Amino acid sequence: LTNLPFCPAYRFVDLFVNGTYYGTYQVSDQVQVDKKRVNVNSKTGWFLEMTGTGNNNAFLEAPYVNVNNQLYANVKNPEDATEGTATYNAMTVYLTSLYNKLQSENSHDFSFKTGYRTLVDMPSLIDWLIGEEISANFDGTYGNVYVYREAENDKLHFGPMWDLDIAYGGHEGATMAKKHVWENSGHFAGINTLLTTLYTDPYFVRDLYE
Repeated sequence: LTNLPFCPAYRFVDLFVNGTYYGTYQVSDQVQVDKKRVNVNSKTGWFLEMTGTGNNNAFLEAPYVNVNNQLYANVKNPEDATEGTATYNAMTVYLTSLYNKLQSENSHDFSFKTGYRTLVDMPSLIDWLIGEEISANFDGTYGNVYVYREAENDKLHFGPMWDLDIAYGGHEGATMAKKHVWENSGHFAGINTLLTTLYTDPYFVRDLYE
């Protein structure tokens, strides 16, 4: 479905314990920093889950970055990037800049020299987005929007895809009346604004189509 470097594999298994059947389960790779999974430096590379708040902040896991109470990111790696550290502060500045370049209240910066492209790896963003759209992943932007960044001068890459247990029409709340899969729910707090804004950028639409 995508050309993302890592997509978790899965298998269905029938579980028997001492001859007693306990059901059928889906077992998958864990999404984590590893050479054959999310391949960033475990001590310096960024691995974030962009998310909404959910009910009573249920989607937030400390430490997390909060951009204007609109865009949130749970910090998965580095593990020591706690609030107040240099890495945490750098993440906050980076995501705030991305939000400001795309958020709907201000003029959008679509410039190739100064705009959001200077912060985002476009091939991975488009590849991830196509996967979410084709699979109609209802959870696709509730949370589980994984992004990573290797070095200080690297861009933010999107992926891997995750949490497709109610994709492909498997959720009663999903409706084809919505233009995009993430418009089916209001639990996003920011990520839906950024994604929707992309469609007002004619160069992004061209690249997505191609």
